[in-house]
Amino acid sequence: MLTEEQMKLVNEKASIFETCVRFANNFLLLPDIDITFDDCPSRRFGTMDNAAESVLGSDGRGHVFINAVWFANRVEAHQDDVEFFLFHELRHIHQQYQIQLLRMGKKTREPREVVQTWKDGFEHYVRNEGGTSQLTNIFQEVEVDANAYGIILEMLYRNGRNPLLSIPEEANDLAEKRLQRYIDTLPEFKAYSKKQSTEASNQKNKARKTIVKSRKIGRNEPCPCGSGKKYKQCCGK
Repeated sequence: MLTEEQMKLVNEKASIFETCVRFANNFLLLPDIDITFDDCPSRRFGTMDNAAESVLGSDGRGHVFINAVWFANRVEAHQDDVEFFLFHELRHIHQQYQIQLLRMGKKTREPREVVQTWKDGFEHYVRNEGGTSQLTNIFQEVEVDANAYGIILEMLYRNGRNPLLSIPEEANDLAEKRLQRYIDTLPEFKAYSKKQSTEASNQKNKARKTIVKSRKIGRNEPCPCGSGKKYKQCCGK
């Protein structure tokens, strides 16, 4: 159960998610996001094996639920891990939103066959409740995709630094096989890379074009040589 000290830490650190959500919006199609902390053990988080869950609500908002005890134990020493799990869940909300568009017969951003795979996956989804369910959970396509995408977002958010994650080794291995393919082929990552390169180039060019202009000395001003005479009577002759 969440202690009073842990609750205080959760309240102090919860704001880190605001910037993560704003950053994720550069890559994902997301509705408004609500983040809720749940105790552990609880009905939603029966064990510490499950750090977070998410759902696209009937209200049209994305709801992310964070295991508050897990968060309090990780956030100070391993904030990158906490950020990754939020990015992971935001990817799930993106997946669910794409499925909703598919059901409504509307255009999806992702290829329809990819969205159909996600739809099938969520219809037969196995929650991570610890034990054998954890291994089944991590091999599901929607989880492999969310892990790979979440790792990339965390790396970009931290300017290329590899995050230290608490996900199982099997889950990390599956995600690693996807990383470079996603970076090289997904249009949102290619657009972000191009934008970053353009901004860096513009900053470099701006620095090159910076001109320092010297102030013109008035003829009746004191001469800068220190003679005490007027400029026009000294060095300005």
